[in-house]
Amino acid sequence: MRRFLNTILLILAFLSLVALLLRFGVGPIKNLLGLGERAGLSIEATPKASVSINGVDLGMTPVSIDSLSPGFSLVEIKTTINGKEVGWRGNVPLNEGVITVVNRELSENTATA
Repeated sequence: MRRFLNTILLILAFLSLVALLLRFGVGPIKNLLGLGERAGLSIEATPKASVSINGVDLGMTPVSIDSLSPGFSLVEIKTTINGKEVGWRGNVPLNEGVITVVNRELSENTATA
């Protein structure tokens, strides 16, 4: 009798798992385990500039990174032109399995940057 109850409980647990997978898909499980598809970002600037993503300095352009989480990332691009610090800053949407390209031409005139 005890073995029969254990078997029933195992079957119910399996059916619950199948129901959850059918309802929500495997995406949440992949994300929970860190197996979800990543997003990428390729950043270029003229003239060469320093780049940071979400406050982490990544060096000078060009910068490519393909291990980011999907969602929004704060990208900052900074350089100095004629002694004046100029740059660009923006929240960039990152999509699963896609490399997003940011290409900025920086200048002293903010209307053209």
